[in-house]
Amino acid sequence: MEYNIDILVAGCNTTCMHCYVNGGAAPAMDIDDFKLCMDKLSPIFRKLKDNISFTLDNELFNHPKAVEILEYIEKNCFKNYYHHGSTTGIAFLNHPKQKEVLHILKKNNWTVVSFAIHGGYLTHNRIVNNEKGLESIIKASHIFKNNGFDVWISLMITKELIKDLSKVSALLDEIAYDDILPVIPDFYPTSRLLKYQSIRCNENEYDKILEFLEKRNVSTQDLRTSIHLYNENAVMDNQNILETKMKEKLSSNETAFFHIDNKLDFYLGNTGSALKCFGNIRDLSSDDILKHILSASDNYYETSSIHYNDILNAIKNKKLKRSKENYVYPSEIAAILAMMVAVF
Repeated sequence: MEYNIDILVAGCNTTCMHCYVNGGAAPAMDIDDFKLCMDKLSPIFRKLKDNISFTLDNELFNHPKAVEILEYIEKNCFKNYYHHGSTTGIAFLNHPKQKEVLHILKKNNWTVVSFAIHGGYLTHNRIVNNEKGLESIIKASHIFKNNGFDVWISLMITKELIKDLSKVSALLDEIAYDDILPVIPDFYPTSRLLKYQSIRCNENEYDKILEFLEKRNVSTQDLRTSIHLYNENAVMDNQNILETKMKEKLSSNETAFFHIDNKLDFYLGNTGSALKCFGNIRDLSSDDILKHILSASDNYYETSSIHYNDILNAIKNKKLKRSKENYVYPSEIAAILAMMVAVF
């Protein structure tokens, strides 16, 4: 069993339509609270070793003391920190200590930076709800690239992106990047992603993006596999084995997710999908926190209203309803969730 704790050290500059963690503006975590949090978690990291990791969200660079946070991690819990590198670029450009941020990231080999692209300027900025969205990505990409970072572009595949492919092609010539990662947006029954369904691609709409990617020498093997396996029709055609797969999922114990908000409240569940509050880190001992962690099971796709047993029951009772579009998802469970709540 593996465990991940997402620590919300600062808010985000965007409110992206596809964001399953409901990122947006929020106060930064007090630096002393962050250190207290790390001090409580450090004994757990030592005990569980490689089986536990933590991430910093929504946007580390929005914290005025991001450098101090990274220095504290470097000294106390380096091995358990997973630096995903995902950023909007906006916070980094506004950070008063850009050079110091770059220095400590490079020093610790946290040198991957990832930007999500949704379309041309107007489309992208509308989807992320920030008029400086794309402009900031272009500027930040060159700073990171010029300082020796690997820059990845996540292309969020939607109807909007496909409409804008000519604009995206021109845009990519402006961005300094090393690789492109095609992304099928995930699905959770949250308000943002329910709205996002209106621009999700169906199986037949992927031909153009596949051609676009291959012309840029981007591997499409994994994308083709997902399109083939995780469209609604393919999932429904395998309905006779879905129950078995879901039972295997329930017993697999892959990864349990937790998050700690900026007030130090400790939750079971992915950020944006709190399943249960265990209390506040200030009031919990390291042993208390460890017990809560070890009692958890795989919960990546669970929400406060839908648990894995609910998904299993929906499969058993044939409660899934496919759309006329034959939408594509990044996983079987994401497709099942969408067909459970009939979001079309």
